[in-house]
Amino acid sequence: LKCRDPAVSIAYLMTDGAALPLAHSDLVAGLKDKGLIDVAITCGHAFGGDLECVNVFSGLAAARHVGGAGVAIVAMGPGIVGTETVLGHTGMEQGQTLSAAASLGGRPVAPVRISFAAEEQRKPEYLAINPKGRVPALVTDRGILTETPAILAFVAQTFPQSRLAPLEDAFAFARGQAFNSYLCSTVHVAHAHRVRGYRWVDADDTATIAAMQKKVPQSVAECFDLIEREMFVGPWVTGDSYTICDPLSLPKTPKTLQSLAIWRAR
Repeated sequence: LKCRDPAVSIAYLMTDGAALPLAHSDLVAGLKDKGLIDVAITCGHAFGGDLECVNVFSGLAAARHVGGAGVAIVAMGPGIVGTETVLGHTGMEQGQTLSAAASLGGRPVAPVRISFAAEEQRKPEYLAINPKGRVPALVTDRGILTETPAILAFVAQTFPQSRLAPLEDAFAFARGQAFNSYLCSTVHVAHAHRVRGYRWVDADDTATIAAMQKKVPQSVAECFDLIEREMFVGPWVTGDSYTICDPLSLPKTPKTLQSLAIWRAR
């Protein structure tokens, strides 16, 4: 967000679902020191924020109208309390948080983590969302979208005021889509041969998997070379403006790393 618009004000709301003192969070302190969080707000029984509010509803209102934030990130502090039952854990408070944001006129977004180590993307709960068993998947009020280029295009078209893509120029928009599609269909696949060879051959075919892994440095380097020679314009992927191509590409190549360094210098 700060990369897209350094002037945007971001608030962090810490709920009382875990540790209560904000001072327990080294992460929040570090983010504030780096200027990535502008105001920290504690809600409910939590305390120690720049602003202290009685609940998430008032916390969101304070973030917007007192802290001047355009974006609020809401999460509990360090720790979590669970029940080891179907009744869940304190992280389930995110449901109320999303409802609160919506009821106050905001646009709630819930980033849901899954564990590749536990192969959660293959479990029935996730397959009900995305039968492909892949990430990401975006749940919208009109249905579920999969495939990264499609999701990024949807975001850009849903929020045209953010100018995340050249929506008024069909050719420029298509070139951006071509770049994102190349990353997903070619670069990511080439890299996957290093860690997910079992997608293409049986897991017990160790010789073939080893050969695939050996090829990865060469194949991925060739992809990056093509990106730098033929696709990357600079200082961002498609030119002067940060677009939906940049979060997918950073940091992958020397030139995209240079773009990140330029933003940090700003």
